[in-house]
Amino acid sequence: MTLEYKSTENIAVAERYAGITTGLACVSCAAEKSDKLYEQALDLTRKTKYDEACRAFEQLLNSYPGHAKGWISYGQMQKKRLIQSCGKQGQPLTSDDLVTTSSAGGPVDPKVYQGMKSVLERGIAAVEAADSGQAAASVIQALGLLELQYNHPVAALSHLEKAVSLDSKLKPVLSWRAVREARSQQAADHESRK
Repeated sequence: MTLEYKSTENIAVAERYAGITTGLACVSCAAEKSDKLYEQALDLTRKTKYDEACRAFEQLLNSYPGHAKGWISYGQMQKKRLIQSCGKQGQPLTSDDLVTTSSAGGPVDPKVYQGMKSVLERGIAAVEAADSGQAAASVIQALGLLELQYNHPVAALSHLEKAVSLDSKLKPVLSWRAVREARSQQAADHESRK
């Protein structure tokens, strides 16, 4: 079928439409590619092939730095990898290693906490650069929950409140018991300093 254009205005409209259609197709292709890379990284994580999963997540996140779910999953994978590597060394943690306790009251290897935290901090910077809205909020929330888990209430509340300010759909997290307890602890600490 051949289209006949009666005016240059119709040609311009057709060109704009073609550009929009092509642009949408490119976005769809990018989403498919990022989803495929993400699934590969998750599959390697499930199989506990952590070194390969690390490379897969790095490939995904270098290509698609705004992939918030990718950053959060990479942080979780890093946590599992580091816990496994601590166990493989076969050496018990020393008192120097047990610098803090988790919210569950157990000892925490600081390498595990720092490993996950560094991935999430990289993710926040990358996602904010790519999209300063709701996608960044989910990574910030993940960092807040990590801080809460590792008994850092001030940092946890700061991150969680920032996440909610960026995406109001995350507000229910502020009513969780652990968050309320962190607020109470923070208020008590503030009162004791007076």
